[in-house]
Amino acid sequence: QFLYFVGKRRPQLVGYNSAESDLQVLIQRGMINEVSAPEFSERPAKPWEGPDYFDSRNSEAHLDILKKLSGGAMTPRLDELAKLCGYPGKIDVKGDQVTDLWLERDITKIVEYNQIDTLNTYLVWLRLVYFSGKLTEEEYFDETEQFRTFLEIESEKEEKAFLTQFTEKWPL
Repeated sequence: QFLYFVGKRRPQLVGYNSAESDLQVLIQRGMINEVSAPEFSERPAKPWEGPDYFDSRNSEAHLDILKKLSGGAMTPRLDELAKLCGYPGKIDVKGDQVTDLWLERDITKIVEYNQIDTLNTYLVWLRLVYFSGKLTEEEYFDETEQFRTFLEIESEKEEKAFLTQFTEKWPL
């Protein structure tokens, strides 16, 4: 359903290393599970003639933040960039621990890890949007405040208590 709705609604996809990882996983899982996603897979005849989820270099339909910031030894990991921007980064699970969590069947920790990565990706994207002048300073700070308030409200839910660590590590 995800690929169907992305193809139908055409939102901008944003990720960190998503061209090499997340998008590939979605496509492979779709193929394995016999998903048909023709609108998602639609490609323009020429790169400048329309959105293209498969071409993060020439199309803004898919923004891979890492691709925009990579350059040899200066290529930051999401955790590093998030922390340098003043965001929490990884909390208690690192990427190399996910396989062990899977083998231990600790799906909850894997989901929390992915949600923390998503929050950091959003905040880094928001900073990039502000940097590029797409948001005024006031809009940027308003969005940041609203997002923090949202996280604080969400963290009151029992299943989202792990978000408390995130907000505590994110000084305003």
